[in-house]
Amino acid sequence: MAKASWLVMGFIILFQFIAFGLALGAIARRSKATLTQLGDSMERCTYTADISTGLAIAAFIFLLIGQVFTMFVTRCLCCGGTFKSGAARVFAVILFILSWLGFLIAEAYLLAGASNNATHTKGQYDAGGPDVTCKQVRKAIFSVGAAFSFLTMLLNLLYYFTFTKASSDSEVPWQFRSGGGPAVGMASFK
Repeated sequence: MAKASWLVMGFIILFQFIAFGLALGAIARRSKATLTQLGDSMERCTYTADISTGLAIAAFIFLLIGQVFTMFVTRCLCCGGTFKSGAARVFAVILFILSWLGFLIAEAYLLAGASNNATHTKGQYDAGGPDVTCKQVRKAIFSVGAAFSFLTMLLNLLYYFTFTKASSDSEVPWQFRSGGGPAVGMASFK
């Protein structure tokens, strides 16, 4: 049975945990708007610094790097060798699909949050008119992106682990073995 490499799992955790942290930073640093008075009859939207757009884009990139790394190491499940039949193969396929689904949802929400955060309402408004609201991104957009980036990290780790269990020893890429050298499999004769 093949063993999962701690180095590969460390890289998966590193890239995708950084993406999770950056998404949390985007939640905390999202632009906030206030209406400021421009004299007696005019109001204007004033925004705080726009750092969360950059944080969301950085989270997007780190999550992408982590996903591409995982797919490169596992040869994207479909370009590899043979798999042992059993539950590990079934779970590897299910986790492969779920990791891509979680990845796409996280990327979509991070990108939507970054683009919405960069959009600021321009112009001046009549202070005596109807209720004026300044456009600002909802906290939930970045929160969903952060949650799915963390979920993607967990799914990628489980996918890699079950992939190595389902793969035959000679077909598992990126195995950093701590043992002395290549081993010879021994089978009993009946």
